[in-house]
Amino acid sequence: MMGLTPRQVDALTLPEMLAMLEGFRRFHGGEDEAPAPSLDAFLRALAEHERARA
Repeated sequence: MMGLTPRQVDALTLPEMLAMLEGFRRFHGGEDEAPAPSLDAFLRALAEHERARA
């Protein structure tokens, strides 16, 4: 888990683990939420997916 040994992970307290995961998420761009697609964009993507499967 993110470069830690299993023993190091076992030694983490819950607040430490949550802080570590939050930092990992922010470092990797998890802070920026993508906007939800519009209904039209979703239906277009779904149609393209169905065409690709055929």
